[in-house]
Amino acid sequence: MLKFVFFVGFLASLVTGCKLPQTTTKPAATNCPTGWTTFNRSFGKWCVKVFLKTVNHPEAIELCAENGAVMTGLQTTAERNSIAASLQTATSISTSNIFIGALRILDCATSNLTSTCTKLNSFEWTDGATTGTTGFVWDPLQPDNNERNEKYVMMLQKNASLSDVCATTVLNGVACGAKPAEIIIPPSVATTEAPSGPFTTCPTGWKTYSRSVGDWCVKVFVESVKQADAEKQCKWHGGKLSGFQTAQERIDASNALWEATNNIYAAAIVGATRTTACVSSNLTATCTETNSFSWTDGVTTGTDAFVGGWDDEQPDNDNKNQIYVAVGTSTRKMKDFRHAVMMGYVCGAQPANIKRP
Repeated sequence: MLKFVFFVGFLASLVTGCKLPQTTTKPAATNCPTGWTTFNRSFGKWCVKVFLKTVNHPEAIELCAENGAVMTGLQTTAERNSIAASLQTATSISTSNIFIGALRILDCATSNLTSTCTKLNSFEWTDGATTGTTGFVWDPLQPDNNERNEKYVMMLQKNASLSDVCATTVLNGVACGAKPAEIIIPPSVATTEAPSGPFTTCPTGWKTYSRSVGDWCVKVFVESVKQADAEKQCKWHGGKLSGFQTAQERIDASNALWEATNNIYAAAIVGATRTTACVSSNLTATCTETNSFSWTDGVTTGTDAFVGGWDDEQPDNDNKNQIYVAVGTSTRKMKDFRHAVMMGYVCGAQPANIKRP
């Protein structure tokens, strides 16, 4: 009995004499963080943010998940317009489109628009937070379920309407949504003050070449664009559509586009336009591969990149209206075009003019 009492007393001394380490739990966030827009749902606040990145549908899901979110639905017209406005603020490209959190229902999986599968019941929201059909505002003739495999939804920047797409469609980003407490905030890596002021050398991601003005920074951006939008985007970055001083510059741009797209049919818009003297001419003794076009960036000179730099039978000025130039991935050479949408564009700028992120 004495041993038992001693043992119990020993245990009691351990319990009373040792303190367990205290832990503190960070209170759950109740408000949407900076950069996220707050909307209301039946359960409370719903935070939405547009992420711009070239993604297909599975990649869009992953991008949202990395931020603790899911692809968001559209509860109200105000939400739809707000998300479209965020997209328009982030990019001036009118053809930029993003994924939205909706899925075609099984009963309409192989159907286009009918009296049974309508604009309001062919899809359902997938975020677990959006209800009703107010947000289903479709582009004309959509959702058409082309080839009977378009089971996902994108928002069009041009008019904030929706269209159905297939899983392999590559878009410019995704609208993500989450409750405040679920959002993952990336840890701050800025322990010192971020650099400010103009760049003195070409920043990361831009390739350095030489021009008469000094360093000339070139970067290939991958987005589906027409020529006018590409020019606007380069201006937004502080530059212009770039020309090629040498054949190697042309090859470098083509290689960069290939690495980014893995698409042998991809082409990127460059800074060149058809000369007035050859505006309605195809290749002739007067309008040749070296003088049918001129560089437009104001710093690229000469014709070295034009010599042997065109695809077969290019520039052909088909329909007598092909006044712009794009470089492709399959041959690393150029072709002329007019209204086509290309998969990217080549920007050039002096370091000091490049806009900081």
